[in-house]
Amino acid sequence: MEKAIINKIIEINECCLPISKLILNNNTLGAYSTSELFLMDVYSRKNITASGFAKNYGLSQSYVGKIARRLEKDGMLVRTQYEEDTRFILLSITEKGKTFIESTIKTKNSELCEKLSLLSDREQSELITAFCKITDILK
Repeated sequence: MEKAIINKIIEINECCLPISKLILNNNTLGAYSTSELFLMDVYSRKNITASGFAKNYGLSQSYVGKIARRLEKDGMLVRTQYEEDTRFILLSITEKGKTFIESTIKTKNSELCEKLSLLSDREQSELITAFCKITDILK
C-alpha cells in the first residue's frame, strides 16, 4: 500500500477519534446505544438471532444475550426458540419496542440534522460525498 494512502487513513482515524469519544461518552451527534442498535436491527428485520447481531457488530454473544434479556424484561422484544433448530433463539419486536425505536430514530435524526445544519451547504455536500465513498469502498 502506498505511503500516501496509509498516511491518509491515519489522518482519517485521528480525525474520527475525538468524534468517536464524543459519541461513546455523551451519546451525541445522533449516536445510538448498543441496545438501540439492537432494537433497530430487530425492528428492520423479522426474526433475527442474537448471535447474528453479535457477529455483525463484533460483540460477544453473552453481552448481546444480556441486552436481549433486559429488552425482553422491559417488554421491548420477545425471544422464542426456533422450531427447526432449538439452539437458536429468534427475536421479534413488540409494539412497545416498535413505538420506542421509531421515536428514538426520529429524535436521533432530528439531533443529527440540527448538528449538520451548522455546516455550510458546500461542507455538507463534501461530507456526504466523502462518507459515500468510504462506505462504498468498505462494503
